[in-house]
Amino acid sequence: MRRMILSLCLAALAWTPATAGPWPREEGRGFAALAWRGGAQAAGAYTSFYLDYGLGPRLTLGLDAGRARDGGGKAILFIQRAGTAGRFRQSWQLGLGARNRAAVLTPGLSLGLGFGDARRSGWLTADAVAPIGADGATDLKLDLTAGLSHPDGRKSILQLQSGRMGDDLPFAKLEASVALPLGRRTSLTLGAFRGLGDNDERGVAIGLWQRF
Repeated sequence: MRRMILSLCLAALAWTPATAGPWPREEGRGFAALAWRGGAQAAGAYTSFYLDYGLGPRLTLGLDAGRARDGGGKAILFIQRAGTAGRFRQSWQLGLGARNRAAVLTPGLSLGLGFGDARRSGWLTADAVAPIGADGATDLKLDLTAGLSHPDGRKSILQLQSGRMGDDLPFAKLEASVALPLGRRTSLTLGAFRGLGDNDERGVAIGLWQRF
């Protein structure tokens, strides 16, 4: 049972980039994120790399890649188109690549709401993806995120990660992190996560954000 839970959580980490969310990247601008997540179980360590670049007013091109210590991993190239839905921002995403050396198609939908003023602002997002394997098997992943931007440039983020792989039981995990500015375009990210319900996984996350 413990090994099954670990494999589910490892899959969840493999699905979780520093997503663009429903807001498109500005044309000609880009964002890259490198992160490592690990816990008490050495096999659960995972390194991820995320990159996106604004192609136009509504289009963003990106790469979502990662590799686990046990050799599993993914590399998915995606295109995202953003729009509006009343007060909310929305985007549709379609990715194509490989996960654990098997082809995968990843349609996704994001919804977001920004709030705040000139001193302090925040955002709420819901990001859903449904990876489809070559055999037609479909997984589900839903991340709910709340973020707050502070006057000194820090960002506080709380995220609920949940999903279901095939016929396995659903899983959920809570991760809290902070992004600390190292310069005008670079931030250090520090966080901690733990499983909810029967999932007893817990660990830390460290990474770098770079805007260009």
